[in-house]
Amino acid sequence: MDGGQGRLNASLERRLSLVLTLGIGLVALVAGLFSFAAAYDEARELQDDMLRQVALLAGAGRVRPAPADAHFAEHDDAARIVVQSLGESDPQGRSVDQGGTLPIPPGLADGLHTLTLAGESFRVLVRTNGAGERVAVAQESDFRDELALGSAQRTLLPFAVLVPILLLLVARLVRTMFRPIAALAREVDARSDEDLRPMAAAALPAELRPFVAAINRLLARVAQVLAAERRFVADAAHELRSPLAALSLQAERLEQAGLPAAAGERLAALRQGIERGRRLVEQLLALARAQAAAGDASAGPARAVSLQQIMREVLEEAMPLADARRIDIGVEGSEDARVQAAERDLFTL
Repeated sequence: MDGGQGRLNASLERRLSLVLTLGIGLVALVAGLFSFAAAYDEARELQDDMLRQVALLAGAGRVRPAPADAHFAEHDDAARIVVQSLGESDPQGRSVDQGGTLPIPPGLADGLHTLTLAGESFRVLVRTNGAGERVAVAQESDFRDELALGSAQRTLLPFAVLVPILLLLVARLVRTMFRPIAALAREVDARSDEDLRPMAAAALPAELRPFVAAINRLLARVAQVLAAERRFVADAAHELRSPLAALSLQAERLEQAGLPAAAGERLAALRQGIERGRRLVEQLLALARAQAAAGDASAGPARAVSLQQIMREVLEEAMPLADARRIDIGVEGSEDARVQAAERDLFTL
C-alpha cells in the first residue's frame, strides 16, 4: 500500500495531470463567477433602465398610476412593473399581488432604491414630474435575479461542455508526451546484462536529453571498465599458460630420470599442483572466451582472421621460452586459411 502511494506521489504524469485538471477547474470556476457577476450587473442596469423609461412615460402623462381598486392579471408577477403615486395606500389593505399598492415610504428621496416591501425585495425609482407629483415605479428584484441567472447559465453552458472535453484532451496529451519515456524504459528493461549500447535520445523531450546523455556516458565508462577487466583476465590466463606448460614438461623429464621414491612422491605432488594450475588457467580462458562471445568490446564482431598470422604471433611470443628450454618449435607449410572468429579467441586457444 505504501509502495503504491509512493509511486502515485512520484508519478510525474499523474502530478502533471492533477495540476492541469485543478488549474482548468479553477479557471472555469473563476470564469463562472465573473460571468454571473457581469450578468448580474447587466441585469441590474437593464432593470434600472426599464424603470427610468416607465418613469419618463409616467411623467409625460402616457402612463398613469393604477387606482387603488385596480386588479392585475399578470402571468409573471416578478416581471410586473408597479406605478403608483408616492404615499398612496390601499384602503382595503390588499397586497400588490392582489391588486393593491406597495407600502412605499412617502418621504423617500428621488432616485433608485432597493427596498423590502411586504416581505419581498423591490427595486424602486422615485421621480417628481413637472406638475410636482411624485411617482414611484417599482419592480421585484427577483426579475433581475432571474435575468442574471439565465444569462450566466447561457454563458456557462459552453464551459460545462468544453471543460470535460478539455480535461480528456489534457489527459490524452500528457500520456502521449510521456509515451517515449515509457518506451525507453521498456527498451532498457529488455536489454541483457552485457548490452551497454547508448540509449537513443532523439525521440525524447529536450528536457530529458541531458539526463539520457549522462546515462550514456556512464554506460560508456562501465563498458570500458568491463573491457579492461576482460582483457586482463584473458592476458593473465594466456601469460600463465606457457610457464605452466614448461613446468609440466620439466616435471615429465624429471619423472623419466629415475628419482628415488621420496623424490618421486614430491614430484607427483608437484605435478598435481601444476595440473590444478593448468585447469584454473583453462577455466580463465573459457571465461574470457564466454565474455567475449557475450559482447566483449575488445574482441569485436566475428570477421575473417588469418590463421597464419595468429600462429606467427603465438610463435613469436613462445619462442624465448622454447629457446631457453632448447625446444625446437615451428610450423611446416606456408598455406594460409581464414576463419570467421574473434581474433582474441583464436589467440588464446
